[in-house]
This record gives sequence, C-alpha cells and structure tokens, in this order.
Amino acid sequence: DPSPAVRSWAGLGIVLLGAIGYSAANQGLLVDSAAWVVLYLVLMPLDGVLIKHLVSESELSPWGLVLYNNVCAVVPGLLFSALLELGNPSDAGAMATILIERPILVGAPIILSCWSGLAISYFQLNVRKVISSTAFMVLGVSNKILSVLLNQLARLDSNADFSSIGSVLASIFGAILFQQTVKGNGISQAPKSEVKCGEHWARILVVVGVCAAATISYSQKQGLSGHA
Repeated sequence: DPSPAVRSWAGLGIVLLGAIGYSAANQGLLVDSAAWVVLYLVLMPLDGVLIKHLVSESELSPWGLVLYNNVCAVVPGLLFSALLELGNPSDAGAMATILIERPILVGAPIILSCWSGLAISYFQLNVRKVISSTAFMVLGVSNKILSVLLNQLARLDSNADFSSIGSVLASIFGAILFQQTVKGNGISQAPKSEVKCGEHWARILVVVGVCAAATISYSQKQGLSGHA
C-alpha cells in the first residue's frame, strides 16, 4: 500500500505515547548528547531498509548470512575499539592481565555474549526475509519494551508503580496492534530501479553515519579528558 492503514498509524502512535508515559513516570530521560539521538533516528531506518534488501536479494544460506553480518561488524568494531576505547597501551595490558588471572570469571561472560550475539544475528537475519523492514523495526522495539517490562516486574528498576508498568504495557499493545496490520513483503513491492538507486544512497549514508559515530565518540572522549 502507498500509505499505511489507520490501524498501523494507531499502533505506532500508541507505542510512542507509551514511551513518553514511561519517560514521564521515571522522571524523564537524561540525554547527554543530542547528536547520538539524531544519528540513531537517521541511521536505524536506513539500516533496516538496506539490510532487508541485502537479505532478500542474497542467495547465502542462513548461517552464511550470519557469517557475512559478523565479519562486516568485527572489522570496524575492533578498529574503533583500539582507536577510541583504549586510551593507551597500558589499558590493553591491564585487560590482558585480568583475562589471564581470572579466565572463568571474565571469559565466561564474554563467551556467553558471543553465543547470544550469534543467536540474535541468526534470528534477526532470517526474520527480515519474511517481514517488511518497518515491521522488523517495530518488532525490535517491542522486544526492548518487553525487557523493560520484565525489569519492572522483577523489581530491578527503582520505579515500578502502576503508571510506569502501564506505559510499558501500552507500548507492547501498540506494537501488537501494528503487527496485526502488516501484510506483504515490504521492499519487494517497490520497482527494481528505485530499489537500486536507494541502495547506493543508503550504503553511502550508513558509511557516513559510522564515521559520524566515531567522531562523536572521539570528541566526547576528548571532552572527558579535558575535564579530568
């Protein structure tokens, strides 16, 4: 459809209102850098559409997609970690020392995190094949909201009153309402020429966004060093 149905807009609106209600119930949100917010809002839709196209057009196996995804992520991840996260060589030495002295206590969470990342990568890449990019974005947000709800019910958050939990439940309801209206395969409905043109621009903007994220991290790190 050229325009989403009324129920789709209603579902998205309820998700937004629930998020605003949760923020208000928890004394608002502290945003240290508006640049991260803007970058997230620009890159996430591009990321969703670009990955949807790549997954739909690729002939890779499910585990081939996982390998491709993680190889693409590990190279800039290691590079930016070395350049932006490690302040000096002594930090790398201290990290290696802790890993050697406490291999189980430190290594087990790392291994568990890697396995969890593989499972998430396998799930999300294969789900993207059968639903639209917008539906996947709403699914991802609703999963995050569900984790917030579990935090609330387990009393891990300091504020677990009715308004806070009710806002989270409202967002989950809005996500479910939206999912009930989703039909079709999203990007496959668009003309091939438009998809190809948009793909090139999306790739360029994602690269620019990654460089912008590195610049923001570096400038914030320099700011903290200056205050220290």
